[in-house]
Amino acid sequence: MNWKQHILKPKWKNKNADIRLESVSTEQDPELISSLLDIARDDEDVRVRCAAIKRLHRLENILKLYKKEKDSTARELLEQRIHQLASSSSDSRPPLEFRIEVAENTTDRDLVEHLARNAPEKELRRVALARVERQGVLGDCCINDDDAGNRRYAAGRINQQTTLKRVIDALRKSDKALFSELQARLHSELLAQNDPGAVKTEGLRICTELEKLALEGKEVSTEVESLHKDWKKIAEHADEELTARYQRACIRLNEPEIETAPTDAGPADEVSEKTAEKEPVEEPGQETETDSGQSTQPDESLARIAADIALYRQENPDRPHTASLRKLVDQLDTAWQQCDQKQPENLACRTAAKAAVQELETKIEQIKARQGKELEQ
Repeated sequence: MNWKQHILKPKWKNKNADIRLESVSTEQDPELISSLLDIARDDEDVRVRCAAIKRLHRLENILKLYKKEKDSTARELLEQRIHQLASSSSDSRPPLEFRIEVAENTTDRDLVEHLARNAPEKELRRVALARVERQGVLGDCCINDDDAGNRRYAAGRINQQTTLKRVIDALRKSDKALFSELQARLHSELLAQNDPGAVKTEGLRICTELEKLALEGKEVSTEVESLHKDWKKIAEHADEELTARYQRACIRLNEPEIETAPTDAGPADEVSEKTAEKEPVEEPGQETETDSGQSTQPDESLARIAADIALYRQENPDRPHTASLRKLVDQLDTAWQQCDQKQPENLACRTAAKAAVQELETKIEQIKARQGKELEQ
């Protein structure tokens, strides 16, 4: 340093704090720029330190200053700069490691939530998600994050059923795998609380599956035993109609074959001879019929589509789709035209299916009416 530099010190080194403040705030001297960090850390006047802080752009340096700064005004300014730099999405944003450090340690809730929602990197969003507490924010992240792992992680931290229902409704088409998982989780939680809607849905599922197994001719199996165990969990909370349907399904699963007992008209040999004379020999493959000549079971195709309709009502109690329902109704009408319409079992099967269809059609009309009101508003 020559004698001029020694005598004529730059303004940012002047003993007068006001002169230093003006210099640090406005001058572009390269030596000043390279000394901003030292000034922000060491200058005895807080105004000068703040002026230097405003011109710092490296997040790692600002974090170091924040750990040592004692003045509340300077700390507030440092927090603002940390928020600005950590939440930046520009190409010149600070390195990821320093922004992750901010997400892990900051007490700024708004910054944490901003990073969880908007950080460019999925790793940074995950770190921020771990510190988010508000259920609404977790729900938004679960719906909108473009990373499947983050969506699942956010869903795992949701503990309010209202938020869970909103997320399930939003993920119906965008993430079907997570939608199914959360729907099963919510159903399980509601069942544990003996929620009437969940009990009814569970009961319908059990009855529908038992009815299908009855149509397939199954009696005792691991699947049937599992369904009976599921029913025991809800039995005391199921309504009379559902209980009666379950009992009918159980009867159909265990229905014995009808046998004709010998009469008192004569000796057994005589009865056997008369029976042999009067009763035709059953041909292989011929179906057994009752005395009226009619089967005791509903038509297989009709029963199958009725079971499909019951299952659709169970899986879509709140948002049935017109096109899907119309397809099921067409199949029901076709099966009805092709079966014996005078058989009581077929008539009962079709009546039950029509009742389920009517319930779904009513729900669709309610949804359309509600959407119309919302559009008007």
